[in-house]
Amino acid sequence: MPKTVSNKIFCPLLNKEIEEGYCWELCNIATNDVLLEGDTVTDWDAAQKTCDKCGRFNEEE
Repeated sequence: MPKTVSNKIFCPLLNKEIEEGYCWELCNIATNDVLLEGDTVTDWDAAQKTCDKCGRFNEEE
């Protein structure tokens, strides 16, 4: 059976450890459609500012 690859990082938006791919989705897709069960974002404009401050997936890179 193949091993599961996990690359967890701390997300300041959700204030918890998440997979790096989920981080990318939150930063770049930024809709409620990408949220996993139990996660909530009430203001996507404020969320984008949090993601920009974190800087993991800035557009300039």
